[in-house]
Amino acid sequence: VKVIPQTAVAVAELQSGGIDLDYVFLGENVAQIKSQANLAVDVNKGAITQRIGMHLSKAPTDILAFRKALSHAIDRDRLVTVTNGLVAPAYCMVPQGVFGFLDDPSLMEIQGYDPALAMQSLVGTDFEGGQNWPEINMWMRAEEEQYNADVMANDIVDQLKQNLGMDVSIQPVPQSNFSEQLFDNTWQLVFIRWWYDYPDPDNGYGDMFFSRKASGHRQAWSNDQFDDLVIQGKEAPTPEARLAIYLQAETIIQEEVGYMPLVFRLDQNVFKPWVENVSVNSYGQKVPDGNIYVNMLRRVTTDTRPAE
Repeated sequence: VKVIPQTAVAVAELQSGGIDLDYVFLGENVAQIKSQANLAVDVNKGAITQRIGMHLSKAPTDILAFRKALSHAIDRDRLVTVTNGLVAPAYCMVPQGVFGFLDDPSLMEIQGYDPALAMQSLVGTDFEGGQNWPEINMWMRAEEEQYNADVMANDIVDQLKQNLGMDVSIQPVPQSNFSEQLFDNTWQLVFIRWWYDYPDPDNGYGDMFFSRKASGHRQAWSNDQFDDLVIQGKEAPTPEARLAIYLQAETIIQEEVGYMPLVFRLDQNVFKPWVENVSVNSYGQKVPDGNIYVNMLRRVTTDTRPAE
């Protein structure tokens, strides 16, 4: 099996027969690859949530009205369009295909896209009418092109300008010290992915947002009721009880706009017809190499590959 990082060269090799398996990260390549008759494109709901974090210790994100305006000013469907369908709209922390995904209509309303409501949220603040904005920055990992994060970040900046009259500057940070700076809790906004390490909601609600841990806080947001629910969610005896608890927790953090879930990344895996023994999860989805499952490439075979 031959696998190389996706570039224009990799796409050409995939089409010509030099590659058996590839991951489609770049939206610009989707239509070109799908047009090839000898390729099987499988869409996998990857365990990755792209979100905006709010560091509430830094103005103006310490103002709830500002956070609510922001939460109604971003159109998730537009992010789907600019990535050529390599993401899906997200209204909760846990991705589709992972236990804990909350398919509840009430969550779609809390931070739903509504430019008029976004502007209305600013009434009574110093920013009423989309005026008098201070300097606003949004930090993100540098060199995120392969995940379309840079494409989405620039579109978010454009949407905030259109819908709130707000100028936002993107501040790229090298991966080498990204986490160290993130844990300082000084950034106003951060555009960040959460790649699940294990398929359970506690990896999101507990590891990401639980505020009673001693270190590693990814945002300056805290709520005692939320923290209590995170503990209860870990201890609840049945899946149904756990989901009910996490729905309460998700509702609390979204109403306070402790974060903004934006999209789930959709991994599109491209296979030649002779690639076999690709593992699937309980949802029937092919499981790519990644944080949760790291042995896929050891199991696939190409015994029926035509001789060159």
